[in-house]
Amino acid sequence: MRRASAIRELAAARNAPRIAAAFVERTIQVWDLRNSELLSEFDTVYDFGGGHRSALNPTGELCVAAGWLKGMRGGVACYSGLTGVRLWHRTDIRQTLFVKFSCSGEFVWVGLYSGRFQKLDAGTGATVDQFVSVGEVFDSPYSKLLLLAMRKRGYLLRGAKDSRIPNLSFGLLDVAFSPDRVCLTEAGGPVRCLDCQSGVEIWRYEPPRDTHVLRLNYRPADRNFYGVQWEYGHGTSRTLFRFADGGGRYEELCQLHSWYEEFCEDGDVLVTSVGEVISVAGGRIINQLMFPQKDYPDKITV
Repeated sequence: MRRASAIRELAAARNAPRIAAAFVERTIQVWDLRNSELLSEFDTVYDFGGGHRSALNPTGELCVAAGWLKGMRGGVACYSGLTGVRLWHRTDIRQTLFVKFSCSGEFVWVGLYSGRFQKLDAGTGATVDQFVSVGEVFDSPYSKLLLLAMRKRGYLLRGAKDSRIPNLSFGLLDVAFSPDRVCLTEAGGPVRCLDCQSGVEIWRYEPPRDTHVLRLNYRPADRNFYGVQWEYGHGTSRTLFRFADGGGRYEELCQLHSWYEEFCEDGDVLVTSVGEVISVAGGRIINQLMFPQKDYPDKITV
């Protein structure tokens, strides 16, 4: 047996120094990043596997969680991030792959394994809109631009003028917007940077063989895109990097020793599943969250 972090998934607040840390099922903790303080711990409908089923709203005051099954112990539910009090619960929603708040915090995006993509009111949980043939939605914090991952036909960049973007792989891993560009990364494929207005490709980064970029983020402070790269073909080696000089020039910052990471505080820090708070500007650890630990069998990679 070996002892390691019990945290399986992280979700950051966009405009506050808070992060939600989820266990394999039910329990979610909310932490203050600057004081390394555990703010709350509560039971939810959350269960881990096959997607991303937890989210904080931009202020960190609301936490949404989802399970795979519907019903009182599943569905999609919203809780107070500080007290854990349940505010609403959609027991009718099942087979949820991911939940996340819109950049404004007004809505909750809910992606399902089958059925129509749901757009819920963040205050009540009521369905505001549904999308046909859409697997995932990413919205820009700088405009009304949306990137829709279609189930069968690549991607649609929806704005004043819609642009079709072909998929180069079987799965979209992450998307990040800047004021005028959008970056996307695919499983086993490249990172592409596109013009937000035209959808025209500006630059492309090809990771080494058996490697892909899991996470992307834009940092306004230096106007660079950052990411986490995973060498999946040779173990669990992960690297924090940036695309320097506003282009596609790869620049390694530090090695990571975790199995999940989340960018926080407007892209200034990266929080890992082992509790490290890393400055993305210099790639150094600036704080440590004391995440709970558990024992894992030696032969199982976590």
